[in-house]
Amino acid sequence: MISRPFLVIVAGMRSLLPVTLLLAGCGAEPAARPTRPGYVVVPPLTDARARARPTREAPAPRATRAPRQAAPREAAAPAVSAEGASEVGQATWYGEELQGRRTASGEPFDLNLLTAAHKSLPFGTRVRVTHLKSGQSVEVRINDRNGGREVIDLSKAAAAKIGLVREGRAQVRLDVL
Repeated sequence: MISRPFLVIVAGMRSLLPVTLLLAGCGAEPAARPTRPGYVVVPPLTDARARARPTREAPAPRATRAPRQAAPREAAAPAVSAEGASEVGQATWYGEELQGRRTASGEPFDLNLLTAAHKSLPFGTRVRVTHLKSGQSVEVRINDRNGGREVIDLSKAAAAKIGLVREGRAQVRLDVL
């Protein structure tokens, strides 16, 4: 016959059985996960890599360090300016979504001013933009950079002057003034 204390111990162990099995599973190697395109499987850290800590060199003494200088705003794109030069290409306009945000020149964007974005002309350059279909033209000041395939992006006010707002995109000629 089984003694009573033994039965109490066995009954108590029955509640520990799921916890024991759960903890035993934590030590097992994880099953290999299927890889999906674009994902990289990273191997677990080895003991040496887990203990490694990045080292940092001591900074140079204050007297030998060169002073930091702010990069000029024009460094964002090569400054190419040739008074009297002209260029033909696509133009678009931008407006409400950028109202009040800073332009590449640092000034806030105002869709009601006659301004434009160009890839390489220096900030402040005056350009005459002529809509090739309608013949209408407007004089704008470059104050931002564009990164698309368009030769120029006009503010909404400038686009309205040459009838570009409704079209959205048109062939134009730029003349640097």
